[in-house]
Amino acid sequence: LSPIYNLLGAIPMLVAWPGVEPGSRDALTTSVDVHATLTDLFNLEIEHRTHGVSLRGVIEGTRPTAHEYLLQGYFGREVNVIDREGKYIRGVEGERTDVSVWSNRWSTMPVHAFPRLSLARPDDRATLDRMPGSDIPVIRQPFTADDLNSGAVYLAGQTAGAESELYDTSDSEESEDLADSARSNHYVALLRHALIEVEAPSEQFVRLGLD
Repeated sequence: LSPIYNLLGAIPMLVAWPGVEPGSRDALTTSVDVHATLTDLFNLEIEHRTHGVSLRGVIEGTRPTAHEYLLQGYFGREVNVIDREGKYIRGVEGERTDVSVWSNRWSTMPVHAFPRLSLARPDDRATLDRMPGSDIPVIRQPFTADDLNSGAVYLAGQTAGAESELYDTSDSEESEDLADSARSNHYVALLRHALIEVEAPSEQFVRLGLD
């Protein structure tokens, strides 16, 4: 597996919106924005915390952007932070400590047509905990680096790189790594800020070397 490069992660969002003429927008978006956009459109109140931002203003042309930056990544692997100027891929530069799956969906995850698409059953390390922004208890199951490398969570953590990378937005093929430049300082600080903002578990800061 590789980090999430543009080939995998820079996906155009296609929207059909009543009353809006065909055109294009240059704005950062992520899939969780769909939920926030629909709740905005139908004037619904969300009972718990979510990370999406409504794209209604961007679509209707009243706002140029919805996000100043985005977080991106696979569980147990590198973590990306993206803004309009570039993308920083943070490798596992710290201690490969335990990381946890937080879920109340352990019984609904198996896909019988694809046996590997399943979660390992919780074991005696599991505890009840609460995810940031919610008061509903969920199972928190820690996994070690060895667990992940052995495939305990499908595609998670395996071969996670220890080196960080940085690419300018204009470098669409991501051929010139700028990680050794002074620009990295901005993105390290931005990533730390973004993880604090979503109340990421302390284990993430440790494994990424941001503690």
